Amino acid sequence: MAFNLLLPISLFYLHGSWLLILAILALYHAFRGTANNILIDRMNTLRASHWNAKLVPRVRGQMILNIDIMLAWLNHRDEDVGRLFVNQQRIHGNTFNTRVLGEDQILSLDPVVFDYVMNTGFDEFEKGAVN
Repeated sequence: MAFNLLLPISLFYLHGSWLLILAILALYHAFRGTANNILIDRMNTLRASHWNAKLVPRVRGQMILNIDIMLAWLNHRDEDVGRLFVNQQRIHGNTFNTRVLGEDQILSLDPVVFDYVMNTGFDEFEKGAVN
């Protein structure tokens, strides 16, 4: 009889400890990602100053990790997404970094950059899957 009572209790503690371990791992990865982003930002700033360059302006959303920018993209029709880019262009200029979910996503509406990517430097840029 004592074994039957201890089994659910031990499963509860085991389950609870797994939740604790998962929470610790999630916090560790969040901290590591944040620290990594801070380090990368610092390195990019140093590189830009070394080459007398300026960093691409970064969009600052109202929510952490620019989740509000991502949600705005997801909640709009295809033709509205273009308007979102044009609104960001008015604020930040022709080239800007949305930094959604902590990843640099540099968008450019500059015709010179677009021409370079499409005609000269096509193989130097990351592309998605071809459908």
